[in-house]
Amino acid sequence: MSHSAPAHRSSFVNQLEQNLKRLTVAGQSLLLAVSGGRDSMALLRGMTRLRGVLEIPQIVVAHLDHGLRGDAGRQDAELVRSVCQSLDVAAFISECPGGRNGDRSSFATPAKAFPMSSINWTCPRSEPSARFALSI
Repeated sequence: MSHSAPAHRSSFVNQLEQNLKRLTVAGQSLLLAVSGGRDSMALLRGMTRLRGVLEIPQIVVAHLDHGLRGDAGRQDAELVRSVCQSLDVAAFISECPGGRNGDRSSFATPAKAFPMSSINWTCPRSEPSARFALSI
């Protein structure tokens, strides 16, 4: 029997649901890397619309302001923070030290730039696996 998607959902969300089902994401906690751009914000909104349908226990957003875009990067971080708050999604937002000075060498050690320990706490090891949905 064919399952038809609700008419009020966009074709993007319907296609996202089908792709996620194929990837067996249902029932998994997800970490979304969200840049603040249109693609990643659409992914974030689509995932929150599907969290009940796909029985996603937790969605966590990670955003890294690398500092190379100045005020635009800070605005992206604030947009991500604000939208996550409105969607009731945990957000971990970090800055890359040195990026504001144009120092690209700080990108060689991303573990120091991003608080992965916070995300590990949010997605406990007791879960069999966590899936990652990334946006470019």
